[in-house]
Amino acid sequence: MIRDLDSCHFDYLIGVLFDDNFTVTRACCVPREVVQHCATHRKHVNGWIMHLRPSVWEQPGVRDITPELEKAQSEWA
Repeated sequence: MIRDLDSCHFDYLIGVLFDDNFTVTRACCVPREVVQHCATHRKHVNGWIMHLRPSVWEQPGVRDITPELEKAQSEWA
């Protein structure tokens, strides 16, 4: 959940998907403008929700960083 999305308190959101063993399956770097376009405000939590659907990776400016995180994770294991 993201609070106060309109305040522009970040430039990029890093989204990471994990499997049941907490292994990185997919990750992306999402520009704030894409987050503002894709996120949905939920009044009952007073915040914005953004799901990392496959279509997010197709948005302009989104960078797939899966290989970098997979490499880092393998080096930490």
